[in-house]
Amino acid sequence: MKNTKGILLVIALTLVLLISSYVQFNYIQQLAESSGLPAKFKDYTDHFHFIIFIISFLFQIIILFFLIGYEVFLLYFTVYFFYKRMHYLKVYIQPVLLSNLITLILNLGINLLISPYIYDIQTLKQYALFSPVNYLIKPFMLCYFLSKKNIFPNTVLDWIKVGMVYVLFTYIPSILLLLIF
Repeated sequence: MKNTKGILLVIALTLVLLISSYVQFNYIQQLAESSGLPAKFKDYTDHFHFIIFIISFLFQIIILFFLIGYEVFLLYFTVYFFYKRMHYLKVYIQPVLLSNLITLILNLGINLLISPYIYDIQTLKQYALFSPVNYLIKPFMLCYFLSKKNIFPNTVLDWIKVGMVYVLFTYIPSILLLLIF
């Protein structure tokens, strides 16, 4: 039964990522027009719409796969560093998958609400920098799911420690990249 839950989480995560990719891909054409990209880009995306969408989705799946692995190892080493507790890596997979699924759903909902009002790349960067889902809600979800599995103590200080390490090693590099480019 536990294996079924993991498979269902992976299927749900893949479906939500597919929907999210579709929404993002349709939105990027509007953003490209307002950003002054050449008309050739729009013609190219219109002509090869399905192929570009599939390639984009596959890249996002690969990135998500590596992100999940990175988060599992990061949480494993964080818990070991602070609490000297060793668990199997597979114990961390379900909380990471579940938090990624919820985060993706929240980001998709926010994207559907806010994307009609974003007309340029700079506004999109500001939205990505200041969206609380990734750097505030997701770390707390991870801490909640990990504490429910008794991986680390269920206290506010422990949640803050693990959450801060998570944000430090996942979202600070992302923010720096967005600020540079």
